[in-house]
Amino acid sequence: MRYIHIILYIFSLILIGKMVLGQTNFDKIPKDDQGMKTGPEVGSKIPEFMLPDQYDKMHDFLSITGPKGALILFYRSADW
Repeated sequence: MRYIHIILYIFSLILIGKMVLGQTNFDKIPKDDQGMKTGPEVGSKIPEFMLPDQYDKMHDFLSITGPKGALILFYRSADW
């Protein structure tokens, strides 16, 4: 009988977690922002760049690319 309670508790946690975490707004674009360009398209080529790291050493895309490529994350946020 105790195992049934544990299984129901775990199932409830999974179900609640799925409902809470499963509802994201990433796929919903507000009506005011439709057609707004938010960044480069997936798979598109990036422009050439030269940017300093935290030690003021300059890097371009080729200098940060490893044997498996590189991941560049464009993070859009409010004021820092």
